[in-house]
Amino acid sequence: MKTCSKCKISKSEDQFNKQAQQKDGLRSHCRVCHAIEKKAYRADNKVKVAVSKSKYWEDHKDILKVKNKQYYEANAEKLSAGRKALYYKKKVNI
Repeated sequence: MKTCSKCKISKSEDQFNKQAQQKDGLRSHCRVCHAIEKKAYRADNKVKVAVSKSKYWEDHKDILKVKNKQYYEANAEKLSAGRKALYYKKKVNI
C-alpha cells in the first residue's frame, strides 16, 4: 500500500506508474491523479503541445508511418467496426 501525494488516499502499488528515480520505484501520485494533471496541462498549453507533436511527427515520420501501417494491418477488423459504428451513430443523429 502506498499513499498518493495528491489525493492522500492509500492505494495498492499497481495504481502507481513506475519512476526509477524514486526509492520504491513508483511515482509519488497515483495514475488517476497523474491523468488529471496531464489533461489539465494539455488544456492550458494547447499550442505548445500541438507544436511539440508536430515536431515529433516531422522528426520520426518514417518510423511512425511503418508502425501505423503495421497496427492497421493487425487490427483492420477492429478499426473497420469502429468506423462503421461511428458512421451509424452520426447517421442516426442527422
